[in-house]
Amino acid sequence: MMLVLERAFYLILVLGTLVFVHEFGHFLAAKFFGIRVEVFSLGFGPRLAGFRRGDTDYRVAAVPLGGYVKMAGEYDEHADPDDPALFTAKPRWQRLVVFFAGPAMNVVLAIVLWWGILVYGDMELDIPQGPPVVEEVRPDSPAAAAGIEPGDRILALGDLQLESYAQYGKEVLFRPGQEVDYHIERDGRALTVPVHIAMDPLHGVGYDGIGVATSIIVRAVLEGSPAASAGVEIGDRIIGLDGHAPASMESLIEYIQQRAGQRVVFEVVRGDQRLELSVVPQATEEGKGRIGVSLGYPGKIVRYPPGEALMRALSKARENVRLLLRTVSSLVRMKVGVGVLSGPLEIARITQDQAQYGWRPLFGLLAFISINLGIFNLLPIPVLDGGNILILLVESSIRRDLTPRIKEVILQVGFVVLLTFAVTVIALDLRKAFVGRSEPTPVSAPAPSE
Repeated sequence: MMLVLERAFYLILVLGTLVFVHEFGHFLAAKFFGIRVEVFSLGFGPRLAGFRRGDTDYRVAAVPLGGYVKMAGEYDEHADPDDPALFTAKPRWQRLVVFFAGPAMNVVLAIVLWWGILVYGDMELDIPQGPPVVEEVRPDSPAAAAGIEPGDRILALGDLQLESYAQYGKEVLFRPGQEVDYHIERDGRALTVPVHIAMDPLHGVGYDGIGVATSIIVRAVLEGSPAASAGVEIGDRIIGLDGHAPASMESLIEYIQQRAGQRVVFEVVRGDQRLELSVVPQATEEGKGRIGVSLGYPGKIVRYPPGEALMRALSKARENVRLLLRTVSSLVRMKVGVGVLSGPLEIARITQDQAQYGWRPLFGLLAFISINLGIFNLLPIPVLDGGNILILLVESSIRRDLTPRIKEVILQVGFVVLLTFAVTVIALDLRKAFVGRSEPTPVSAPAPSE
């Protein structure tokens, strides 16, 4: 019960913050252009609490999964056409600015958060550069069926030359169901091996069954956790689990999750010492083993000057926008499964996990969700800002406003679409939480903590 309440708290905290920032953008733009704002609401549905100041009712509503700003005349066919404070009385370019202002605020928030993290110190990972080396090939996986072997160096996927481990992992995720030529180097020989990349049934992304060679360290240890009781310390490098070297962070986490209540012997390197530590994973409410550590790759905290930090934050924002657009495009073309989506339950779980390990991972996650929320809202779907922008562009092309009744019908259709989407992602979240406990984790997908 406490777990549910804690996750609900983090969900409301994260969504409340992001929704407030988003709607505040609309609010500021509307006020700047002299548009009367009738309602500023955090949440949908019945009004729970609030206050009125001037023309605006500032409220908190019953369903904390969004919010809205209601502007005078936006959907009111009975509004006084001579009222200069109506939304529809303003030039279309001003109305476009109002709709763009919400997503823009989310993007700005993400950049500010990333900038702050970089200025005050960000973890710079020591991940091996260049083409990845295969450390593990899971039995009965696509890579095993194709004949990929440990020690193979993956030089390219099809025509794409690989420059980093991260690039390889991302490409596999976006290629489920495809047969891809893996160009590899084995014992000095160049080989081409066709691999039919499978789709992970739970997450909807590509899965080839390969674990690449990486070094795994402990980045944080929860106080009072099984790992803390066993003597695990920050900075320990994990080189063995019950006598076997972990091939990847994902396989290590999966190994722990499957051994709730069982003794697991960790072999770690600490400075010049090699130590064996016995840890008994604690069962979560979902039945998975957990030892209370955050795992990562070797690295160090690096602080950047404000100017360089801003440029790096802008670069990170561009990378995330490209990743989101690629994900949306792949979903529309059915190149990846809907399991790639995460809804409020997954957001709550991930936020709770990240919050336990300090402000850096929490703020980084908040920035990631914020920029995704901003760009998602620009999609041309009725109810979303992108749908309203599309309507304004149509009105500009026909040189007249659509009637409030037509806009209301479009709004109702969009609401049904959005409600269907919400139900879908919540169902996917539940499947990941309960059905997913018996599903394998894709080797190529990142899993930062356990």
